[in-house]
Amino acid sequence: MKAVLFATIACMTLAGPAFAQREAACGGTASPVKMGRNGHAAFDIRAGEACLWTSTIDGAVSSSRIVRRPAKGRLTEIDAQSFRYEARRGFRGTDRFLIEATGQPERGRRPVSRISVRVNVIR
Repeated sequence: MKAVLFATIACMTLAGPAFAQREAACGGTASPVKMGRNGHAAFDIRAGEACLWTSTIDGAVSSSRIVRRPAKGRLTEIDAQSFRYEARRGFRGTDRFLIEATGQPERGRRPVSRISVRVNVIR
C-alpha cells in the first residue's frame, strides 16, 4: 500500500475544533512518507495565532499521540490526523513537535510513523 503524507495547514480565525474543518489552507511543506517510516513537515505562523496541522496518510490511521510537545506554543489533538497549534504571543523563532501515528503498514513494516514538525514563528 502506498502511503503519502500531505501536510495541510489551515489558519484558524476562531478557536476550537468545530471551526477547523472550514478553514482555508495557509501553507507548509512535508516529505512523503509510507506508514512505518518517518517524515518531516514545516510551516510558518505569526506569534499569537493558531492553525490546524493535518497529516493525511494514504490508508487508515487508527490512532496518534503527541510524543514531544512544543516548547513555545500549545498543541491540541483534535483527532487521529489533526492537531491545533497555537504560537505563544510575543515569541519569535523556531518551535518543534513530534507526532506518532499508528495504522496499517506495508507488509513487513512496523505500524508506526513519526512526523517531526518544525514551526517558524514570525511577528
